[in-house]
Amino acid sequence: MALIADSALCKLLRRIGSKEHILDVLPDMWGKTLAFFEAAAADPRSLINGSLKLELDGSEPKLTPRSLRAAVDLDRIRAASKDDKLIENMLAKACSAMAAGVRNHASDFLPGGRPVRARPAHAGPA
Repeated sequence: MALIADSALCKLLRRIGSKEHILDVLPDMWGKTLAFFEAAAADPRSLINGSLKLELDGSEPKLTPRSLRAAVDLDRIRAASKDDKLIENMLAKACSAMAAGVRNHASDFLPGGRPVRARPAHAGPA
């Protein structure tokens, strides 16, 4: 999870928290996020070795003592995960599920996406 958080989730949170209006951010963000998770599912080694990066404008991290310590920890995690087939398989499955989640959650922002439909009213108890 640390590899996914470092590679994508933290960047997504920073991007959403930027000063731009959320509706100006989402169309670009979701398309890139879907492409990232599909690429990570197809090649989990690129996530482990850090060569696959989610590039989003406005998501640059601030360098703090805490972030520098986290970078050291991530280097250790990457080294321990190298050539581990179980971790590669787990990352591939996790990223595949996250891509499906993005497709479902953000479909109205993705090319060819479906518009959101109104849900039928719930009658509730009689």
